[in-house]
Amino acid sequence: MSNQSSHLKNLMGLAKEPSSEKRRELLREITDVFMEQPDAYSDTEKGHFGDIIGTIATQMEVEVRRSLAAQMAGVDCAPHALIKQLATDEITIAQPILTHSSVLNDEDLMDIASKLSQGHLLAISGRDTLSESVGDALVESGDDVVLARLASNEGAQLSRRALETIVDRAENNAGLHKPVAMRSDLPPDLLNEMYFFVSNKIRQHIIETNAKIDERVLDLALTQSRQLMSKSSVFKELDEYTDAKIFVDKLEKYKELNERKILELFNNKQFDEFLVGLSRLANMDIRTIKRIMSDSSCDALVIICRALNFDRSTFSVLALQPGISGKTRGNSAHHAVQDYNQIPIVSAQRTIRFWRVRQGAASSAKDSESGACLKKSIHAA
Repeated sequence: MSNQSSHLKNLMGLAKEPSSEKRRELLREITDVFMEQPDAYSDTEKGHFGDIIGTIATQMEVEVRRSLAAQMAGVDCAPHALIKQLATDEITIAQPILTHSSVLNDEDLMDIASKLSQGHLLAISGRDTLSESVGDALVESGDDVVLARLASNEGAQLSRRALETIVDRAENNAGLHKPVAMRSDLPPDLLNEMYFFVSNKIRQHIIETNAKIDERVLDLALTQSRQLMSKSSVFKELDEYTDAKIFVDKLEKYKELNERKILELFNNKQFDEFLVGLSRLANMDIRTIKRIMSDSSCDALVIICRALNFDRSTFSVLALQPGISGKTRGNSAHHAVQDYNQIPIVSAQRTIRFWRVRQGAASSAKDSESGACLKKSIHAA
């Protein structure tokens, strides 16, 4: 029997001592023995160490368990059962284990993520590396603080589903905007979804990112884009703007739908016709166009107008005059007018290619199911 094994046997006998002080000393001694050469023991011997240390630790105060966890967190060959025990202890004890221990496997981490506190999830989200399966578990159970740390962690592999969920959550939490938008693996279509609710600085990052995307990557991103409009919202939109669509259909038929006509409709306060007309020129859904025109910022309006190669004078009217909201925009609109021609047309056109995807399959369904009805209406008119 090795000296270590003999020593281990003696320590196992000492574990039966009832004195709390002796147990504390025993815990310190057996931990020190293990830490001297943790990789020198067989799996069976490590299991014995883990059983003894774990049994004694459960009877010790928080400070003792916290010290033990700090010691064991960086030991790659620490007993698995002991590490799992410490990882499921209260968060002040579990934190270093959850963040640093390589002994925990994906199954352990997913189990903890599904059962324990947000503090435990936050600690897991800071690990150097995380698999997609663990990332999914954290996104499913984590609050926005957990998601922010997870999104900031470039060592975390996040699935498409997880990233979609985080982007959805980001719309109502500004604390998620930067960590999510700056992820190197965020698909371009999801990055562009964020344009409508992030700061000007992040919007500029989105535009700059779009300009660098290879055309093949761009086409793939557009193919993978999720469809954001439900059929119910499409049909509601169709009913709301039926007359305006008939009017714009006639403009298209006679090739009169252009920048000049869009400006005329706006100045005449024919806002339904204006929205439908602009949506046709931009090949975007009316809901998105309405959101852009109602926004107190005119950043997205700049993109639309530049992509359509509208003159700065046209943009000036759309940006500075009271529109469908009945309110004027602030000083940012004046700055936007001044900087209007500095926005590259190509970058703007790339950006609205993502926005066009928002129509998606629902628009196709709308066209197929309502096209015949509209044609009859147009013919009657």
